[in-house]
Amino acid sequence: MYKFIVESPYERKLYRIRGEPIVIGRSRAADIPLLDERARKRHVEILRGAGGLRFRDLSGGETRHNGRPAVEGALVAGDRLEIGSTRVTLEAVLRDEPEVAAVAPAPEPAPPAAPPTPSVGLRSVRVDPAADERLLAGGFRSVLEINKRLLAERDPERLWPLLLDAAIDLAGAERGFLLVRRGESFAVRAARNMEGDPLVAPEAEVSRGIALSAMDTRRAVLSADAGADDRWAGMRSVAALKLRSVLSVPLVAGERVLGALYLDNRIARGAFSERDVSVIEALADQATLAILMHRRAGELTRRTREVAELNARLSAELAKTREDLRLRQKELEFRYDYRQIVGRSPEIRRILGVLDKVTDLNVPVLIEGESGTGKELAARALHFNGPRREGPFVSENVSAIPETLIEKVLFGHERGAFTGATESAPGLFELADGGTLFLDEVGDMSPDMQKKILRVLQEGEVRRVGAKEVRKVDVRIVSATNRDIEALLREGRFRDDLFFRLVVVRVRMPPLRARGEDIPLLVEHFLREMSAEMGVPVKPLESGALDLLVRYPWPGNVRELGNEMRRALALSEDRITAETLSAKLRAAPALPEVPRAAGRSLHDLVEDLERAVITAEMERRGGNRTRVAEALGLSRLGLRNKLTRYGLGGPPEEDEEAAEGTTPPAGPSP
Repeated sequence: MYKFIVESPYERKLYRIRGEPIVIGRSRAADIPLLDERARKRHVEILRGAGGLRFRDLSGGETRHNGRPAVEGALVAGDRLEIGSTRVTLEAVLRDEPEVAAVAPAPEPAPPAAPPTPSVGLRSVRVDPAADERLLAGGFRSVLEINKRLLAERDPERLWPLLLDAAIDLAGAERGFLLVRRGESFAVRAARNMEGDPLVAPEAEVSRGIALSAMDTRRAVLSADAGADDRWAGMRSVAALKLRSVLSVPLVAGERVLGALYLDNRIARGAFSERDVSVIEALADQATLAILMHRRAGELTRRTREVAELNARLSAELAKTREDLRLRQKELEFRYDYRQIVGRSPEIRRILGVLDKVTDLNVPVLIEGESGTGKELAARALHFNGPRREGPFVSENVSAIPETLIEKVLFGHERGAFTGATESAPGLFELADGGTLFLDEVGDMSPDMQKKILRVLQEGEVRRVGAKEVRKVDVRIVSATNRDIEALLREGRFRDDLFFRLVVVRVRMPPLRARGEDIPLLVEHFLREMSAEMGVPVKPLESGALDLLVRYPWPGNVRELGNEMRRALALSEDRITAETLSAKLRAAPALPEVPRAAGRSLHDLVEDLERAVITAEMERRGGNRTRVAEALGLSRLGLRNKLTRYGLGGPPEEDEEAAEGTTPPAGPSP
């Protein structure tokens, strides 16, 4: 007669089998049928040989004998065969016992009456069905009821007390401890007494040796009187705690030991019976499943949260990537690099489109706009992107040239041409020969200067002061003004013939207040460049400060914004706050309220703001487009395009011009 114990995550059964051969496998016809999916239908065969029992692997090498791969070998009591996550242990070879059918589980004959021994074997304890059948059945029924509660409990912090209270109640223990394996040691996860109260400093109340014995052997440890048990002789924790009855059952999940249920009674000897071992083992198996379920649920929750966070980050990155791709695709519309002109607004993109078309053309360009709008940046883009990029770029504010020095500055002089002329020197036109001459503030030129420049543009040659011969020059003229050149023409303060020489293409740089969506980009650009220039780290900008920057009208345009950023960077501590900014910014009135809706882009919000500003200005100016355009720093064509774009009404331009008594501007316009 052979006694086998089958242990797996799915079952724990006792088999008593008489005779050989013994077949172990997943087949229902097997002597020991297994539930493990990794088992073959006929996995192992056990036969009696001359030297005793021997086993033979039938699976092709998927059987382990006492933890090592084996295809055959001797099998003695205590040996175990491991198939997948199932262990089949030959518990005993019995003789002179009546034949018992090979069914599971089968009750064992009652042991002879005797007082409880100080220690009982591990999970091989024998059950006395005659004496304990009713109590055992009642205990298992209780385990099933408790199992329902364990599986229904979603909060692990309430699961542990529920588990311990059930173990204490089933075994009649004084105290209960849930131990969690930590490498070579363990930690107390929860501790309760029989009244259901948590214990203080529970780590000092558990015998480390008894608990680790159950975990290391993966089998229950029962001691009727730990102090008198030879196994724990000399163990200081047993003597210090004055332990009597102790029952420790490991929590086993496949090849892993999760911890142990540890019960004790410090008053009574023999407080735990063999029935308690079987019932607590059944509870431990169910508790193991519940603990695994909650661990996996916690892991799933954690992974779900991580996936959600990752998805959020990916969504943000994807949105940013899409926006960058959209902008790059738009940038592909331009042939040249305009990184120095910071901005993504429609106004700036319109300007870049015009520059892109005329960069390669050797035609004069007039750049209009308020001071500080970036007129020279546009001029430099025309030069350094164009065919003259290898030639010089000469910039001069002609309004700053004194009348007495006009010819000397523009055309140069020869040695001895006047007092102090010790050396010959070229003028601006010669210096710019083969390149670009940028004449800023041409609207402020005197009539005499206009006449002299016109001659050079007509003839393509200059004569130095004091020289007799003329010099040919090849110069592209790019001019700029912040004045209303058309008004100067009407007033006779600017020559018509010079206008036609200077203005083949007109480009109007928009004021900063007309492209508020570019302000965050400009702020970032200035902070990055100025931090490197000043040798200080880039400081973050608080949202309140950015709000003030966006709502301020910026009469000095981009130049004023750059000055404000330099000041804020110098005066701020670790970040730029609203209090760091100038008082004039903090006192600026708020812009018209823009309706905000969830999910709307910055571009949409800026359009709403622009529409609101134009509508308010149209009402204030009685619908007069000329006055509205002047107030907003727009050309009349630019205003007309925006009115059409936003579906805003207004009097026809022809009627408006007649009402103003004006004529169409002289010269070509874009």
